Amino acid sequence: MLGKIFAFMVIVSLICGGATGNIENVANGAISGAAEAVNLSISLLGVMCLWSGVIRTLDKAGVTEYLSKAISPLIRLVYPSAYKSKSSLSDIAASFSANLLGMGNAALPIGIRAMKSIKEQGLPADGTASDDMIMFAVLNTTPLQLMPTTLIAFRTAHGSANPFEIILPIWICSLATTVFGVLLCRAMAKLWRKKY
Repeated sequence: MLGKIFAFMVIVSLICGGATGNIENVANGAISGAAEAVNLSISLLGVMCLWSGVIRTLDKAGVTEYLSKAISPLIRLVYPSAYKSKSSLSDIAASFSANLLGMGNAALPIGIRAMKSIKEQGLPADGTASDDMIMFAVLNTTPLQLMPTTLIAFRTAHGSANPFEIILPIWICSLATTVFGVLLCRAMAKLWRKKY
């Protein structure tokens, strides 16, 4: 799908550039954009490797496992059906911990495993997603993050004098979106039950 969208954008750009007599500017923009993309990728690579190493070290040191155990009571409140299955509870906690530490790459496979664990607890009679599955998807879209490694990497790559100054606003925003997501999911679930 993304390939089709990109192809559409390129074709429209070429048509508009040709129609307005700016085809040379379109070509120059494409070449300079490609060069900037390569430069940005290379500059981000070092920073991402550094933070991935730090996060992996924390993981190997048992910080992720400790966080998983520490947040298990909270997980039980947010995901009532997870309480029935220890594996489901641990998968959700591991995914939450990975997101909390900024391990987005590690959080994805753990999140898929957690979603399968939640699904095994049972689907509604109509075969739609359960409340816990929806809540999990929402909270993985708006996760709490202690260390927003990707954003810090972008700021460092673009020469920010203080790339870490965004941490407090990130904490406030991620906490607000997480609380809003939980409240919205709960409200919509109650509304849905009343309607049907």
